[in-house]
Amino acid sequence: MIEITDRVNTSQYFLNLMQDVMKERVLLDNLTEYVNSYAKIEGRKCQQLESIERAERIQSVEENIESKPLDLGDKKIENI
Repeated sequence: MIEITDRVNTSQYFLNLMQDVMKERVLLDNLTEYVNSYAKIEGRKCQQLESIERAERIQSVEENIESKPLDLGDKKIENI
């Protein structure tokens, strides 16, 4: 199941879940299965967002490195 640490996010998560349960008219017999599926889907969405954010940070660092000239001063570079 998804780890939810922030109280506001937890409240919003369950509010969204209950809205979807009502919208989809989930039967009581199917509620546990629906909740488990919902958690998996939300977990995937969260992982995708984290991956996107991580990729954006990496791209930002790469752009930052590329935009700054490398100043070696008087140092000599030797092949190793």
